[in-house]
Amino acid sequence: MKIMDKIFSIAKKSKAKVLIGVGETEDQVTRAVNAAKKAIDEGYAKVTLMGKHQTLKKYKDEFDVFMSSKPEEDMVRVLIEHDFDAAVRGSLGASKILLSLKEKLNLSKVFRLALLESVNGQQFFFAPVGIDEGENIGEKLVFVEEGVNLIKALGLEPKVAIISGGRRDDIGRSPRVDRMLADSEFVVSVTKDKGITNNIKHYEILIENAMKENANIIIAPDGISGNLMYRTLIHLGGGKSHGAPFLKIDIDLVDTSRAGPISEYVSSIAFASALKDLRKKRNQHNLYTQDI
Repeated sequence: MKIMDKIFSIAKKSKAKVLIGVGETEDQVTRAVNAAKKAIDEGYAKVTLMGKHQTLKKYKDEFDVFMSSKPEEDMVRVLIEHDFDAAVRGSLGASKILLSLKEKLNLSKVFRLALLESVNGQQFFFAPVGIDEGENIGEKLVFVEEGVNLIKALGLEPKVAIISGGRRDDIGRSPRVDRMLADSEFVVSVTKDKGITNNIKHYEILIENAMKENANIIIAPDGISGNLMYRTLIHLGGGKSHGAPFLKIDIDLVDTSRAGPISEYVSSIAFASALKDLRKKRNQHNLYTQDI
């Protein structure tokens, strides 16, 4: 069973109260409205539209609508106050959401784990996707642990692939590549030693082999390369994104592309709805916490 099939099934049981952020263009409103309608019709969640675009008011008879002059701030605030179970960024501004998260939750760093799908239908969790994420071994271990916990909570077996900047045969060509290779080997060793999972392998730069062997958690060398790999898959390679939940915080918020298609928003709403149930199961598998 695919990862999203599991998520859709859990979401239908959860039917959580989920906010979706709506940007300031007519196209963004239309995509959010259509995604909310699809998610409600499929029984994934109780969806509320949040934004400041005046066009939203005309949908008040059809949907719950939360009008806000500062939707990025209010989205984080109402999640902290437990007025909603979860939220999807939708087409709200990423920088403002990140700033609000850091300020209201007193965070120095944020972590996201994207659920991606290749053009041939393989689904896998992927990180880091932010250019300032995954900058050291400790942060990579966070992604590994959180990915393993999430996969186990879904009732699936983790298969982790660590990707670095070259092959072992390339040692000596570049100090940066040498460091990436050494760090990747260390991440594999610590993951096994701490009992997070033994099903982890350093694939060097050969991400294609990780895909052939059906890895369901793939960790890129760093945030810049991860962001480029994400963009190449989604924008050039015919792949899909199903949303990226923020990790290691006490609220459930799923990140999306501002230009994401309706299908990404529907998947993300379902993912957000499922996170309430998955949070309890993830805590049961939480074996190791790396201080950052």
